Amino acid sequence: MVFLAFLIPAPFFVTGQTGGNSQFQTDQPVRLLVVTDRISDTLGGGKVVFINEVDTTGSLKYLLVTMEGESWYAEAYPSLKSLMENPMPYRDWAVWVHGDGQSFEISLERAREIQALHKVNFIVFSWPTLAPDKGPINNFKNSRNNALLTVPFLHAFLHEIDQYRKMEYNRIQAGHLSIFFHSLACYMLNEALERGYLQDMSVSLFDNLIINQAATPSLGHADWVERLKIQKQVYIIFNDGDVNLAGFRVLFGQGYQLGERPLPPLATNAIYLDFTGSVGFRLPTGATHSFYYATMAEKSNNIRETFSILFQGYQLRFADPVRFEATEERQVFKVLF
Repeated sequence: MVFLAFLIPAPFFVTGQTGGNSQFQTDQPVRLLVVTDRISDTLGGGKVVFINEVDTTGSLKYLLVTMEGESWYAEAYPSLKSLMENPMPYRDWAVWVHGDGQSFEISLERAREIQALHKVNFIVFSWPTLAPDKGPINNFKNSRNNALLTVPFLHAFLHEIDQYRKMEYNRIQAGHLSIFFHSLACYMLNEALERGYLQDMSVSLFDNLIINQAATPSLGHADWVERLKIQKQVYIIFNDGDVNLAGFRVLFGQGYQLGERPLPPLATNAIYLDFTGSVGFRLPTGATHSFYYATMAEKSNNIRETFSILFQGYQLRFADPVRFEATEERQVFKVLF
């Protein structure tokens, strides 16, 4: 758990030490913008803990999280607009909607590493996906339910960032803005679309929309992906050797997941990136599912640089035979190691 001394608007202390050990560190001060729908529970001594429950009766919470030494500090803000006034180190911006198995503290650790690795200002959308009293199967079921509860909050957040980007002066205007949905977060994206929550968003709000290792059915995916209009380009990432998604498919009696193997028909508005050859099955098995940071991003320059380009909002250039290999499907490309 992450305990917070809740002093608004003064900074408050986040207990726990950092645990990142990536070789890709940065001299830049650690500054993360965090938006969350987690319940904040008041404890004794004026402290608050963010727990693994959706605050269905409350509203989104906006936090600037920084690090001094090996300790986290945070400061609460009343809105996304006020939060975005804080200076950040990079030119381009990315929203990261994480997947299953993330406590509040883990999401901070991951975001710290990914922001430094890909040199992009991160806006972390942190939602509750790690219940300490549940095993892996029941935790995943609980997280799927939390995804459904979080959909209205995702809509509210996207609406705010849409309005912010329309302002005459905003910190994003000089750079790109992308959004990255990982694993179970793609289920939330699909549900938001089905509920009509993306209809009031600007067309091409995001430069890149990345659907990464989606824990959603592969069969029929084109029906909903082709209705996405909030981005200039959709990228769908998959790895047929993904152990996590294969386990989900077996345990829950599901068909192939989109993050494993995109089944036809393919979405006409998407570019598909196949990491089966460059990642595939390997140990540790977590690297087969989350290869945009940590093990695989450290081992392969091409994998790391491919994700950096996506996070930073640029388009990939598939003419480079050292980095990509074309396939029989004109919109599917193999990413080389």
